[in-house]
Amino acid sequence: MAQTVTHRTLGWLLRAVVVGVYLALFVPIIVMVLYSFDGSPIPIYPLNDLTLSWYTDLFGPYYSDFIEPLLNSLYVAFLTSVVATTLGGLGGFAISRYDFYGSSVYPFVLATPAMVPPLISAFGLFAFLQQTLGLQMSVYTTVVGHVALTLPFAAFIIAGKLGPEEELERAARDLGAGYVQMIREVTIPVLGPALVASLLLTFTISFGESAMVFLLSGSETLLPVALSERFAAGVSPRYNAVSTIVILITFGLFTLAELVRQNVGE
Repeated sequence: MAQTVTHRTLGWLLRAVVVGVYLALFVPIIVMVLYSFDGSPIPIYPLNDLTLSWYTDLFGPYYSDFIEPLLNSLYVAFLTSVVATTLGGLGGFAISRYDFYGSSVYPFVLATPAMVPPLISAFGLFAFLQQTLGLQMSVYTTVVGHVALTLPFAAFIIAGKLGPEEELERAARDLGAGYVQMIREVTIPVLGPALVASLLLTFTISFGESAMVFLLSGSETLLPVALSERFAAGVSPRYNAVSTIVILITFGLFTLAELVRQNVGE
């Protein structure tokens, strides 16, 4: 009886912790979204005079300075997704197909960049790229940092899809397919959903990442830097509107990547 009561208490405690974590994560986002519809120039509770004017202002001259940083961020995210998925595909293939010296610790080593705080990684990359190699910081050095951050996600997504499908490759080889033909007609089609999911997920992570951007982008302004500069000038519902749109894009891409990973091609 006492053991049952203890299990129930622990169960409720764990539920309370989970609810607390979700509240801490999502309540600030929900509040920000609500304030983006507030007609008052200074966000004050309770909301009144609900309006969409802060969103319609996004197409006015006030936000023209955000266009170039937005395009830079999209360009960095696109390059990051392509490079990280390509390299991650090779890494995932090695994880799932080959047994080599050190292969037992290879997944841990591959995952290490994702476990290090991005700001710490950015300091290390900044010191290496600029002070050691003498490179100027730009969108391309930002891509290097974002690839290091996102490559583990791409590798494990692709390795997770390759593992269960190894029997199909063996069957193709038994039926007389050459190695190149097997890769072209079996492996790549099987990997299609994982590749799409990897592209979307790495794009999303890169687009939303800010810590590395401040150190690695140099004179090139990306969206997180532009937003930070405007935020420093004071609070405005316009910033809530911009942040809401960025969050919707990020969550939308992440959700799409997860749906593709789970459902497409199964």
